[in-house]
Amino acid sequence: MRQEPQGVLAQFAGIIALLIAPFSIVYAQLLHPTRENIDIPASQVISRGIGFGATDRLARAATRISAARLEGKVGTEDGNGADVVGAISAAAEDARGRIIALDRAFQSVRIIDRDPAKSFVIGRRGSGPLEFRAPMSMWLSGDGTLSVADAVLGVKRIAIGSPKTARLVGTTRVSGDITGACATGADVAAYRVSRADAPLVEVQSQDGKIRTSFGQPYKTTTPLARVIMSEGIIGCVRNGTYALAMSSLPFVHGYDGRGARTWVSRIQDFTVGIQEETVEGGRHSIGLRSETKAFSTVFSLIPFEESFMILQVAHHTMKSLLDRREFEKLDTYLLDTGNGRGVFVSGSLPRITSSRRTGFLAITNEPFPQVLVYGWQR
Repeated sequence: MRQEPQGVLAQFAGIIALLIAPFSIVYAQLLHPTRENIDIPASQVISRGIGFGATDRLARAATRISAARLEGKVGTEDGNGADVVGAISAAAEDARGRIIALDRAFQSVRIIDRDPAKSFVIGRRGSGPLEFRAPMSMWLSGDGTLSVADAVLGVKRIAIGSPKTARLVGTTRVSGDITGACATGADVAAYRVSRADAPLVEVQSQDGKIRTSFGQPYKTTTPLARVIMSEGIIGCVRNGTYALAMSSLPFVHGYDGRGARTWVSRIQDFTVGIQEETVEGGRHSIGLRSETKAFSTVFSLIPFEESFMILQVAHHTMKSLLDRREFEKLDTYLLDTGNGRGVFVSGSLPRITSSRRTGFLAITNEPFPQVLVYGWQR
């Protein structure tokens, strides 16, 4: 449940409630998502019922992902203080074969070498050059530079050397709170939310020049609901296009390199969680309805090959939340970012976080944090 201090909109809502029910406590309620945000025309439908054969590039790529085999795991349940990982939220492999893992719990990045003596940790909680406050995501550029998107500090670019060296190359400052980010060439695309009715995505060059802005936030008159309901993720495709999604809505939106929307796909197998926004005593708050039994979220958008995107949708239940699990189950789809067409890949894959030449990396934090290394079937 989130709250905001009393403001003009909150006061106005309270006045209306008082006029309607003068002998009761000032109270008003609004349910989200509203009809104008959920009744969106879609050019494509993504469904578990849409499988694949082997007749086109999308189908062949989906077949390869579904047939990938688990080749190894990185991470142990026990260890000394330097080995303990709090919660992995992203992982990638660099050109030297090292696993780079983002630990959101300890606000750090772990460089895991095949030789344990060469492994080390970058960062800690703070605002210094190699420190983080709220790291959300990360990626490796072609030159080996690591970028870490921090919700508070912006996107930090870090050069990782050997042995055990790292230095800050630069920082891209972002207005608003980052909930997702990715790179397109040397530019950074940051998905950010704010109380203002501003575009969701801002694309910047490394010197801070705004290339383009796009993406309409959740439509509402109350700033708190706009922030909460607009939270989402973005994926940068290698061909220079983008895909983005608000986490709590069953849509994926495609954009070209200039920021023009080209398609909208609806996720059919998606349970929308109803959020209650209340105004009581001039204060706004918002949270899931108490009777909610299940809901879904768009969990990740990972670029794959030249023009595809791996989409994963998490399904939650009250039991999974009470058990502090990330999700009850996870569905994996593959999208063609040229037209928004999607096919169902698997309902049993873990959370995929990056692709590699010989396969992909996935992560799990249950029963303990691990990076899972998958390879293509030969």
